[in-house]
Amino acid sequence: MYKQLGEVQMWFNDFTSKIRQSKLINWGFNSNSWLWFHIFAGSLLLKALLVFGVVTWLAVLITVLVAIIWEFIEFWLENDGKWENVENIYSSVERWKWDTFGDVFGVVIIILIILI
Repeated sequence: MYKQLGEVQMWFNDFTSKIRQSKLINWGFNSNSWLWFHIFAGSLLLKALLVFGVVTWLAVLITVLVAIIWEFIEFWLENDGKWENVENIYSSVERWKWDTFGDVFGVVIIILIILI
């Protein structure tokens, strides 16, 4: 039994190590200085919609859509709609993608926290 427990612990340690080293954690969360603004804005929007009587599923849908639409607006405002500018600001398009995904994922996480 102890051998199996040790194998599970090794698997879990390996798994958590891979998560900590992932691009989502590093670029999407840790180095994403605007993530907290997105989380705050998403939570504020969701709570406002719920207070004003919007049905929960519709409030969630609106909040997620606003988060996604905001990322498109942010792309055009920050980068003038040009991929070359993305590399100047974020150092690579891949890093921008993880940053953008982190922003939207952060809003989804706060929605789940609020609803739980």
